[in-house]
Amino acid sequence: MFKQSRRKQILSLVQPFISPQTEVLDVGCGDAWLLHGLKAKRRVGADIQRHRRLSVQGIEFYQVSVYSLPFPSESFDVVVLNSMVEHSLTLSSSIQWLST
Repeated sequence: MFKQSRRKQILSLVQPFISPQTEVLDVGCGDAWLLHGLKAKRRVGADIQRHRRLSVQGIEFYQVSVYSLPFPSESFDVVVLNSMVEHSLTLSSSIQWLST
């Protein structure tokens, strides 16, 4: 119950920044539950671990580290780090890397 209500809360915070024309990247996406709930033009998930659910849901998935994302600067309108921050030993480095 807590997990479901927490997910709804996070979706309600993120969705106002997403339109049907938005291209969104979720870094540390896990099983991509957040991307599944967003209505966006392009939904891309990146995680260091592979999750089976991603391959069939219309979400592009890249199994990579935050430090080796294969996208040029300004490839996305919105970048989400919902489930990545608590796993990063070098949070400031991760954020700096993503902002370049």
